[in-house]
Amino acid sequence: MRNAFNFMMYNVAQSYDYRLVHAFRDVLFHNLHAGKQLKDDLMNKNAITWFSKPFTEMSAHEMHRILMLRQDVFVIEQDCIYPDIDTKDDDALHVFCRDQSGAILAYARLVPPGLKFAEPAVGRVVVARHARATGLGVLLMEHVLEDAQKLYPGMGNRISAQAHLKRFYSQFGYEQVSDEYDEDGIPHIEMLLSSTS
Repeated sequence: MRNAFNFMMYNVAQSYDYRLVHAFRDVLFHNLHAGKQLKDDLMNKNAITWFSKPFTEMSAHEMHRILMLRQDVFVIEQDCIYPDIDTKDDDALHVFCRDQSGAILAYARLVPPGLKFAEPAVGRVVVARHARATGLGVLLMEHVLEDAQKLYPGMGNRISAQAHLKRFYSQFGYEQVSDEYDEDGIPHIEMLLSSTS
């Protein structure tokens, strides 16, 4: 980590704008501290609150913050111009968590069967940048799959996963069931979590 940081600092320093160097350093260390604090908070079950809500029960503020998070990651960070907001949000179950300040840290939506695939589908899985590498993504998937089992028992679950996340989704029982394909300029694969009784 230190070597990677030094390399990045060296490259930024080549611009000879030391204000930029110090700003970059401050942002990086803030994010590292926030990640460590979040790991500590995850040990304290009261620090993170989970929600599972249909669209009709979402507040305007909640939906706005979720759409901001999705835009920040899927459109800006991944440099992918695509229509993230769609009508599937209307019928989806929205699963997300907040920290004690009210900030949304992680989100996914559960789309009912027949809307995207024959099976229910988990999608828009996202974790805020400062909350990554804390185990929050695993907790998010556990929550959304628990909701899927309650709402759609024995129906399995199909996802359109970014190909580089195959290993992440495999730990929940998903298996690749398609060749790699392009979706909005990013390699994807279909993965299926087989139905259980």
